[in-house]
Amino acid sequence: EYEEKLLGHLQSLAIDGVVPAEALTTGPQDASKLWWESFRKKMVAESKTHGLSRNLWNLQTTVILGLAGAAVVLLFYIAIGFHDLDDVQDSGLLTFDTLAMMAGFFVLVTTGASSRQTDTPEGRQAAARWLGVKKSMEQSPSFGSMPPTGVIVWERHLAYATAMGVATQVTRSLPMGAESDTEAWTGSSGQWRRVEVRYPRVRPGWGRHPMLAILLGAVGSFAGFKLLRFSLSLEVGFHVPFVWLIPVVLGCLGTLMLLRSVPQLGLGVADLFARREVKGKVLRCRVRSSPVPHPANEQPYSRYFVALDDGQAARVDAYRVSTKKYPSFYQGQAVTLTISPRLGYIWASE
Repeated sequence: EYEEKLLGHLQSLAIDGVVPAEALTTGPQDASKLWWESFRKKMVAESKTHGLSRNLWNLQTTVILGLAGAAVVLLFYIAIGFHDLDDVQDSGLLTFDTLAMMAGFFVLVTTGASSRQTDTPEGRQAAARWLGVKKSMEQSPSFGSMPPTGVIVWERHLAYATAMGVATQVTRSLPMGAESDTEAWTGSSGQWRRVEVRYPRVRPGWGRHPMLAILLGAVGSFAGFKLLRFSLSLEVGFHVPFVWLIPVVLGCLGTLMLLRSVPQLGLGVADLFARREVKGKVLRCRVRSSPVPHPANEQPYSRYFVALDDGQAARVDAYRVSTKKYPSFYQGQAVTLTISPRLGYIWASE
């Protein structure tokens, strides 16, 4: 079953039977973790079926631990005379006993849910044979530097060397892990190609409604102009220590506000009635959190992005979407977006 799972994953990625080595990822971080957990469970099940391993915490061990825990609880209540805990005088010993019971309960639950394995006599014999194969392969200088294409000559032996950590070059060439946020492989155009994904953060007004961009741009431009004008009107003598920095700092702030607000205002006006249709497949769905927490709930600001591949561009800018719209997108989905061409605001999606 674990081989079928891996084969199915490769077939889901393949285009005309071809998958670039760099594209062999298992999805976003959370999805990749779930994929590997499922893969491991299938491998463990196969190992147990052939008698090569068994559960470290079997039923007998769990029952013994449970009985020991019940005995500890019984002794604890005998010690306090079966009184309610609120009626027992607080002491260090009582606190220690309570924490010990909680720790024992945690251990019991953890061991009962654990799938950790330990070896069996048959498993040790199999491991000894494979350690001999590994030692033999380590003595060959070719496996360490061999690329994945060496499978044409070495066939399954290269797979064995990779599984045992001998074919290090193959391991580096086959990611088989969580996909990158900024680099994506796509075959939407019929041929595989790599696409760089960018998440604009400092671009003025990116992802905002044109009306909101006009409003914020106008307010920011007015405030920046007033602040710059006020800083130029200040007359501070340079002989006063550090006071002369005040108009300089105010002037810099006003200039920065103008540099950000004026373009946002212009882009908002230009995109107010402009529309452009974009078709393609969703490359990435990502949530980017800001290091600055929200003042109301002290949670980090979250921005939701969706990157679209039109089949041509080598670089794409991810579009910002609202919290409500974000769950409707998923990677690999074919969509048609109606956007504002300069601000990237999504008017509609199909």
